[in-house]
Formats: sequence, structure tokens, C-alpha cells
Amino acid sequence: MTNSIPLKMEQLNRHKTGFCLFLIFLCIGFYIIPDYGISVDELEQRKLGIGTYNYIFHDNRDLFDFRNKTYGVAFQLPLVFLEKLLRLEDSRAVFLVRHFATHLFFLVAVFYFYLLLKILFENEWIAVFGSLLLVLHPRLYGHSFFNPKDIPFMSMMIISFYYGALSFKANQLKFTALYGIAVGLLVNIRIMGVILVFGTLIIYFMDAITSSDGSRKRTGQQSAVFLFSVIMIAYITWPYLWEHPVRNFMAAFSEMSQYPWKGSLLFMGQKMKGTDIPWHYSFVWISITTPLMYLLIIVLGLFSLFWDACRKPLSFFFQSWQSRQFFLYGLSSLGSLAAVIVLHSVLYNGWRQLYFVYPGLVLMGMYGIQKLFNRFQGYQKYIGAVLICLSVLPTVHSMIQIHPLQYVFFNGLVSKADQSLGNNFEMEYWGPSYKMALEKIVLEDHRPVITVAAANWAGLFNWYILTKENRKRLKYVKSSDYADYLIIGGYHRLQTLQEEYTPLAKEWYSLDLYNSRILSIYKLR
Repeated sequence: MTNSIPLKMEQLNRHKTGFCLFLIFLCIGFYIIPDYGISVDELEQRKLGIGTYNYIFHDNRDLFDFRNKTYGVAFQLPLVFLEKLLRLEDSRAVFLVRHFATHLFFLVAVFYFYLLLKILFENEWIAVFGSLLLVLHPRLYGHSFFNPKDIPFMSMMIISFYYGALSFKANQLKFTALYGIAVGLLVNIRIMGVILVFGTLIIYFMDAITSSDGSRKRTGQQSAVFLFSVIMIAYITWPYLWEHPVRNFMAAFSEMSQYPWKGSLLFMGQKMKGTDIPWHYSFVWISITTPLMYLLIIVLGLFSLFWDACRKPLSFFFQSWQSRQFFLYGLSSLGSLAAVIVLHSVLYNGWRQLYFVYPGLVLMGMYGIQKLFNRFQGYQKYIGAVLICLSVLPTVHSMIQIHPLQYVFFNGLVSKADQSLGNNFEMEYWGPSYKMALEKIVLEDHRPVITVAAANWAGLFNWYILTKENRKRLKYVKSSDYADYLIIGGYHRLQTLQEEYTPLAKEWYSLDLYNSRILSIYKLR
């Protein structure tokens, strides 16, 4: 016992920088959580979690009639357990706790990312810098409070990366089992996680064909333990699979590759269906919503990786466990982007369904930074300080300026002239800003009862996160004919409904970002 305490203190001391970053961002997140509204997916995901809970404990089969029944519940079901454990009944408390849990999971993943970078590069500067590029991506940071699907999936991808690196470095079956458990949960959260299963099995195959007979047997054991752990944990934690595992898994996989979304979107000034997006859709969105210096660092890393891989492919892929990990990161990011193009997958609302590719891109970016550090040994502190000043600090300034609208961040590659962004790209499509509109109304209008109509469901959803006093004063009506106020947010609704209501009512309040209107309130009576 006496020897274990100094050992734990030594481990904590080795990672104290990452732990301090975690605590700093946790305090910031806890303070600003009430500033964020509810996104349009949150109520549906909570319904899925509750439906799964009722299926497990009350034999209620309503789950199989849900529109989103094929979604995994590895993240949603624990939130329901937490809600019941805390005996949350007020809707505001329910969603504030959900937002905190989602953000906390994101920050835990950032800490895992820090540990992963230390394992791969054995460099504190790279570990800190890479972690900052992850946590301070404006879009990801904003979504980390209210996105119940894409952020948890990305976070679990990072945790899987960490245990994968630990498994291949230590070459012990216990770490292989942990890696399989992490990937099983990843597949549960979103079935796209199977790409990590395929990538890992490819690495095991590469190891097997280049190993001696004894090592080949060990590799076979590892692959068996990994695959068994993935399948078992995915099955156990995903009640939708319990009755018909293969059939329901294939149904979930089919829906993932071609999600039946029939809505339209705005991209580069053109309205189009989600099924008709051009091949470069995701690349454009990543390019215009990621800070420019982050992009340059990623490009530097990709160039360095491809150069080393093409120059000495055999030694790159077969002699180092680190390089094989980068094969995995490239497959999960670049491979996923390629798969979206080949499968003609439906994407909408920017690139949020592909947020999980970003950690892999940052890891490859850090490969280039390591090359830079190696070239200028002795100047790492100066290079690290310059990189942080040029990339992270301007991004933090932008995030503070547009708070709490970080999820609508655009970089300097797009024009921010009057209404230019709003006429060319989707801006406020998920609705959290409706909370700001509702709070503006109850602050300025002192009547005991105020009737409100909204252009989409986000207006109603954000009513749930208001204080109990404000919820009593606001009454929703379906028709604007009976409303005191009409709230319009999002490009399509904003443009079409403004044409309908501008002659009839006066715009009472507007919310603008980058010289483009993202939300309007009309006072009707």
C-alpha cells in the first residue's frame, strides 16, 4: 500500500499539465453551460434512451416503432439512468444535466487525447498543442454541449484510439480486451465505428504475415480477443440487437450508409437535396469552418506522412507500432471521407456527422509538428509558443466574441460581406439560438402570458430549458394568427417566411453573425 501511493502520485505528476487543462476547461464549461439552448435532436435522443430503458425494465416494445430505433444507446441510456438516479423532474434540470454530461464526456476524451499524444510522440509540447487544437475547435466546442450523437461518437473514437495504442505498444491481452470494449461501445454509439474494427484487423493481418510462428500465434490470440470483445460489448449494450442480432445490425448498417433524409440544404449558394450533394461537400465544409492555422498544420502533417510512407513503405508500415497506428488514423479520417463519396452517403447541416474524422486529422498534423521539432532541436519551446500564439490565441478570441454561437463559426476563406454567408451556406440550422430569442421576449415583454409561434420545432424545444417562471409566462401556439411573436431561425425559414410576414409585421429583434441574419423575431400583436 505504501509503495502504491508514491507510484500513483508519480503518474499524476507525469500528466499534471493535461490534468490542469482538463480542470480549467471543466470550470469554464460548468460556468457557461446555461448559455446554450437545445438542439433539434436532443428530445428525440432522450426519447430513444427512455424507450430503451422501458424495454429493458418494463418489457415495453414501443422502442421498435421509433423512427430512430436503429441508433445505439451506449451514451443515451446512461443519461436516462443518471436522470432517474438524480430524480430529475423539471425539464430545465434534465437538459442542463444532459448538457453537462455531454460536455464532460468531451473533456474526458480531450484528456485521453493528451495521453495518446504522449504515448505516440513522447513530447509534452506536442501533447498540449494537439489537445488545444481539439478542444478549441469552435464548432466542436459549441456542439460539445448540445450534440447528443456526433460529439459522443467522436469522443469514444478518441478513447478507442488511446486503448488501441496502449494495446499495440504493450502487446498484452488485457489491453487488447480493453481496446475491444472501447470499440464495441463506439460501434454502439454509431455503427460507423466498424471502420476501426476493419482497420485493426488489417493491422493484425499485417503483423501475422511478417511475424515468426510464435509471434503469429500471439497475433491470432490478440485478434480473437479483440473481435470477441467488440461483438460481445456491442451486443450486450445495444438492446435493439438482442432479439435479432444479425438482421437488426444489418438494418442499422444499411440506414447509416444511406440515411433516408429527404430534406433540402443550402451549399455554395444553391439549394439542393441531401441526396444530391457534390463529392466535395464535406471537404469544403471542413475547410471553411476550421481555423486556418489548424488547417495548415493538418496539411503539413499529411504531407509529411505521405512523404515518409511513399519513400520507404515497407519500413513505415511494418517496423513500427506507431506508424501502424497512423495507418489506423488515416483510415478512420481520410478513409471515412472517401467512403462518404463512394457510397453517396446523405450529409446535411454542415459536416457534423463527420466530426469524428477531426481527431485523426489532428494526430496526423502532430506528425508534421514532430518533424518540425526534430529538425530544430533545442528550439521546441520557442516553436511551440509561436504556434500557440499564431493558432490557438486568435481562435480563443473569436470564440469569446461569438459566444455562445461557436457552433456557427466560419474562418476567413469565406466572404463575410452583408448577408453573404446566409445566402451561401447553412448557418443556424440546429436551433439553440431560439433560447436567446425566448429569453429576449420574456425580458422585454412584462405581460403575465405571452403567446409565441416558431418557424420550426427548435422554438418549442428550447422552451424546456427556460426557468420555470419563464415557462409559465410563455404559451406556444401552432398558428401565427394567434401569436404575439413569431420567431424565425435558419436560412430556409428565415428567407421564405420573411417574404410572407414582412408586409404584415415589424421585425422586433434580430440576431446577426458575420453580417448575416440567423434569427428574427416579429412582433405580430
